[in-house]
Amino acid sequence: MLSIGGNANVSQAQIWKTSLDLSFEVLADPNYEVFFDYTFGAPWDAIVGANHVLAMNENSYQFWDSTLNMTAIMGVLNSLFAPQPEATPNPLVFGEVEVGSFEDQALVLKNVGTGVLVLQNINSSNPAFSANPTQDSIFAVGDSAVIMVRFQPLEVGQINATLTFVTPNGNLVVPVQGNAVSAVEPGSVLPQAFSVGVYPNPFNPELHINLNLPRQQDVSVDVYTITGTPLTALYRGRLEVGQHRMTWAAQESPSGIYLLRIVGKDWQEIKRVALVR
Repeated sequence: MLSIGGNANVSQAQIWKTSLDLSFEVLADPNYEVFFDYTFGAPWDAIVGANHVLAMNENSYQFWDSTLNMTAIMGVLNSLFAPQPEATPNPLVFGEVEVGSFEDQALVLKNVGTGVLVLQNINSSNPAFSANPTQDSIFAVGDSAVIMVRFQPLEVGQINATLTFVTPNGNLVVPVQGNAVSAVEPGSVLPQAFSVGVYPNPFNPELHINLNLPRQQDVSVDVYTITGTPLTALYRGRLEVGQHRMTWAAQESPSGIYLLRIVGKDWQEIKRVALVR
């Protein structure tokens, strides 16, 4: 809470605060260096004039004078209500992925600032990487969301790129990289049954999951603690026939035993994996 005293020195500002029994600070503006261009409803509870209160919150205002201007102090006010995006993990590193296939990883975007964060867009510097939010693009202070990032290479080689999270208050750039390898030769036998493999196990800090699917279907891949508490959703969506690879990047998780649950249309499998630091 704060107010501004126009044509007032520090002593006068303090007198106003005492005589009007104000619970917020009064800022002195002796030379009228602050001019009005900000509509009523700004993030303060009162604006104090030389001889009277110009405004007292939205329920009790006595007078409004359009000559008062907040331009010079808006930088300070904005710093008090500034969103800030933070991504984990950063950078985001994929393992080996065959050309023509893809791998999905979860990236957590969190608002660690002091104002509402609006995510306008996610731009990729290379078409091999793409990202989509799994929830609304407006984040309250402390709110977070899982961003599914896909690595789908078109040619063999190491690929380094960036994902830019665009917001009105500035952009967050996250480096991403992946290694594209040759696909299975044409004519290779497609999987005849569902199977899942994990490696290495024990692992630190990344666990790779290989899925073999005999038919197209919706698949979910989730990680749980050993007590059955949900930890993270690695994948939700439809997968084509063939081999697929995913990675759990467990940099933020402590050592211990975890359960990996993979569910398809008419099957499921649970793998017990160990994270050893």
